[in-house]
Amino acid sequence: MLGDLDHETRKQMVRAVAAYRDRWGFTSTSALGQVPADDAQRLDYERTRAALARLNQVAGDQVREVAQRRNERRL
Repeated sequence: MLGDLDHETRKQMVRAVAAYRDRWGFTSTSALGQVPADDAQRLDYERTRAALARLNQVAGDQVREVAQRRNERRL
């Protein structure tokens, strides 16, 4: 999915995940892993997850916009 994003949105997604993983020393292959039990880490987890959800919405909008422009050119 990252390949479909514009450069700035991709950077924002990578930064959000990298900041979370760096702060909590997270090394799993999963982007955010499971919901943590620790309150402070869970708050960061939820913030990062919400930011990714917003960015995914932007990404979906971008993909739909590109597809719409392609379809308009064919008509």
